Amino acid sequence: MTAAAEDGDSKGGDPKGFLGRVYGARSRDELRAIYDDWSESYEADLVGWGYIGPSLNCGLISRHVPRDRGPLLDAACGPGNLGRLLHLLGYRALVGIDISAGMLAKAEARGIYQACRAMALGEPLDFPDDHFVAAVAAGVFTAGHAGPEGFDELVRVVRPGGHLVFSLSSAVYEAQGFKAKLDALTDTGAIGLVDSTDWTFVITRYPGDTPPQHRLFVYGVR
Repeated sequence: MTAAAEDGDSKGGDPKGFLGRVYGARSRDELRAIYDDWSESYEADLVGWGYIGPSLNCGLISRHVPRDRGPLLDAACGPGNLGRLLHLLGYRALVGIDISAGMLAKAEARGIYQACRAMALGEPLDFPDDHFVAAVAAGVFTAGHAGPEGFDELVRVVRPGGHLVFSLSSAVYEAQGFKAKLDALTDTGAIGLVDSTDWTFVITRYPGDTPPQHRLFVYGVR
């Protein structure tokens, strides 16, 4: 558990310590169990903490991904917070994946996804090559979650000319090899940087004292 999360717990901002628990997860099974436990209050908690990640992702998607060009993968969709916003903006061919059955049940209940399936970034994805017009991965490339190897499958399932839209935590960007992975994929010509934000706080009322910053990126798949 991070020091910030522990401090937030003591203040009551995160009484069950969910942030510290997910950031400190040591296995995919542990992470899955925590998110299953969190699924009932997850959306309300993030709204209470002023989470702006979904809005930032939607802004980048609407800037670079046309609404009617094909299916869009919401990787690590959670309960569908981002998907709901995309649907409101006219994106209808949405497919969600997540490791948590509890989160997928919430997402599926919204009625906005063509399919919600249990899959994990970092493992083979059960989709054909070049299937999606874009993939968005919001809040999953962070401590205790998917590693940089998750980009390989995202590149495979997004068609040439499509886009990857994702956020990265400052806690892992260089320390856990994400920058090196993106640089390597760029060097081989698999992807190219299209757009990015500045580093910013995506949880504006973080239940702790030292929140990580995040940066959002858009890469084109070649």
